[in-house]
Amino acid sequence: MDAKSVDRAGRREEIRLLDERDLRALTAMERVCFSLAWSERTLQRELEAEGALPVGLFWDDKLAAYALLRDIAGEAELLRIGVAPGLRQQGAGARLLTRALELVRERGCARVFLEVRESNGAARRLYGRMGFAEVGRRKGYYEAPAEDAVIMALEG
Repeated sequence: MDAKSVDRAGRREEIRLLDERDLRALTAMERVCFSLAWSERTLQRELEAEGALPVGLFWDDKLAAYALLRDIAGEAELLRIGVAPGLRQQGAGARLLTRALELVRERGCARVFLEVRESNGAARRLYGRMGFAEVGRRKGYYEAPAEDAVIMALEG
């Protein structure tokens, strides 16, 4: 599963499954990426959950981005994706999501779903480039601030 390389900026890059040893870094990044961050205990349970696919992208051995997906009855859901604020717009999210989607397909999932804030144009554009299409909305899904969610799906 591990994918190692050197990126254009000369950083050692590794994409691998996250585990218990990454919990502290994952919790810290969760807190800076989300206004309503999941607790360390919630993240630990997610790492251990049946069907969990927690993937991290590391630059020079430091967590730069993560994606928490789960395989549920042959369909996958992207539960969380976060990129360290100082490292955004450098391709980390796209590379991480590309690898995570490869892993989902290897597990036999034919469809991937996600929810994204309506106002998160950067994420919506990224998901669109990856082949996701808008399939619905959830009114008032998000808090802090209150906002609708756009439901997106990727087939195949």
